[in-house]
Amino acid sequence: MSVMMYTIYTIQHTGQRGGIALLATLLFSFSAPAAAVHGDDLLRCETTGMAADWSDSERLDELIDGLRNLYRHGLHPDLYSLRELVTIREHLSLWGSLSDCENQLAETTFHRALLDLKFGRIDPQARGITWQSPLMPPPRHQEALSGLLAEAGNSPKQAFELARPENPDYPALLQVYRQALQDYPSWWPLIEAGPTLKEGSEDPRVPHLKQRLRAQGYLDDPPQDDGNPEAYDAAVANAVRSFQRDFNLYPDGRAGRSTLEALNRPPGELIDTLRANLERLRWPFNAPLHRGLVIDIAGAEATLYDEGKAVWSGRVQVGKPGRETPEVRSLITHVTRNPAWNIPTSIFMENKLPRIRRDPDYLEDHNLRVLDHSGNELAPDQVDWASPAGVRLQQQPGPANPLGSVVIRFSNPYAVYLHDTPAGNLFQSTERFYSHGCVRVEGAETLAGLLFSLHDWRTETVATGSYSSGEPRNVHLPRSVPVLMTYRTAYIDKNHRLQFRRDGYQRDHRLITLLDTPEPGR
Repeated sequence: MSVMMYTIYTIQHTGQRGGIALLATLLFSFSAPAAAVHGDDLLRCETTGMAADWSDSERLDELIDGLRNLYRHGLHPDLYSLRELVTIREHLSLWGSLSDCENQLAETTFHRALLDLKFGRIDPQARGITWQSPLMPPPRHQEALSGLLAEAGNSPKQAFELARPENPDYPALLQVYRQALQDYPSWWPLIEAGPTLKEGSEDPRVPHLKQRLRAQGYLDDPPQDDGNPEAYDAAVANAVRSFQRDFNLYPDGRAGRSTLEALNRPPGELIDTLRANLERLRWPFNAPLHRGLVIDIAGAEATLYDEGKAVWSGRVQVGKPGRETPEVRSLITHVTRNPAWNIPTSIFMENKLPRIRRDPDYLEDHNLRVLDHSGNELAPDQVDWASPAGVRLQQQPGPANPLGSVVIRFSNPYAVYLHDTPAGNLFQSTERFYSHGCVRVEGAETLAGLLFSLHDWRTETVATGSYSSGEPRNVHLPRSVPVLMTYRTAYIDKNHRLQFRRDGYQRDHRLITLLDTPEPGR
C-alpha cells in the first residue's frame, strides 16, 4: 500500500485532514510489501478443509471492517491480508461462494488479528526483548482465543470488540492515542537552539514556542491583541512548567537545552511512542502485579504493591546506555546482608585494572581481594597485572562497597539484582541512568524489610540491619515475591495525565520497526 493510498483511506473514514493524515504520512510512511508476503498465499494454499465458511457476505464485511480499524490500535491493517480479502469479497459477489483456500485465508487472518489485539503482535521473549522466569505461568493464547470466539458467537464485529488485553492501563492510553491522531497537527515548528528562555525575557523564538505549546494544549489560544508576541510571560512559563512535568524534566519553567529537545520531538515520533507502549501493554509479560515489586526502568522508579495497592515507592538508578537494565519478570527469593561484590569482568578490565596498574596500594585501599576462578585468594604480587589471566576481584563488605548493605536477588540470565548504594546523591537527578545494569534502590533497607512483611512474617535482622559481624549472609523469603522490570516511555498517571519518558535505550524505534515489518509465513 502506498502512502498516498493510505492517506486517502484514512481521510475518507475519519473526516480528519489534520491529525489522522499524520498516521498515514508519518506512522506508516513506507510501502508495505504486504502483497509480496500474502499475495501468493492462495497459490501456495494447502487447505485442511477445516476452516470455517466465510461465504456469508455480512461476516466477511465485518472481518474486513475490523481489519481496516486496526490502525486505531496502532497496528498496520495492510499487514493482515486486507487487500487479498477485499478481492475475495469481490469474488464472493460475483460467484456466490468461496474456495477452501479463500476460507482458510479469512479464518487464519481473523484469528491472527484477534490474538495480536489481545496479546500483542510481537512475541517479546522470542525476540529477546524480555525474559520471564519459567516458574511463572505462561499465557494461554489458544485457550483465550477459543473463549473469545465462543463469547462472540458468529459475529466478527463482536470478536474484535472483545479482543482487548486484560491490562487495565490499556483503555486510557488507547483513548489518548486516538485523540492524538485527531488533534496532533502534521507538524509543529522547530524552536531554534539558543540562550535559555525564561520569564521576563523577549526573544524571536517565543512565537514558535507558543505555537508548539498550543499544539498539545499546554497554552490557550491568544487573544486578538496578544501584546508583545515575543514576550516570555508568566502564562508561557506556567505552560512550559506543565510540559516539563509531563516529560520528566525539572519543572523550572525555563526553556533550556533539554526542554527544547523535548519540545522539538516531531508529532510523528510522539505518535510512534504511543503505538510502542500500546503494544507493550498488550504483552502478558506486562500484566500488573497484584502483589509484588515493579521497576519502571525508563522512569527510574520502583513501586511495591500489596493487594493491588501501592505500599512503598522509591527512586532507583538503572543501567546507562550500553549497560542497559533488562526487562525481566521473575521471583524475588532472598536477600543478602553485608554483600561482597564480585566485580564483573568488564568492570575489572575497563575500570579497575588501569587503576591497579597506576597505584600499587589501590587493592588494599579499596578493600579488594584477588581470587582465582575457584575462589582461592591470591597474593597481589603473584599476579602479572600487565596481562592478568584466571583472576577476578571481590570487594569486601563495608561503607565503600557499591552494593551497600543489602542485595535483593531473583533468578535471571543477566546476573542483575537490586541493591543498596553509597552513591545516594545521584538519586537527585530526574533521569537516573547510571549503573552497569543492576538497579540501585533508594531506601533498599526499607524495601527489604517490606518484602518479608508482605506475608505477615518479619525478620528484625533484615529490617533493621542487625548483622553486626559484617559478614555476608543470605536470608530467604518465606515465600517468593514477584518482580517486574518493565520499560515504558508513555503512560497515563494516577492524575489521568499523559506522561512521556525519554527513550534512553532507543527501544521504541526497534519495536516500531518490528510492528511495521511484514513477517513471511505469519
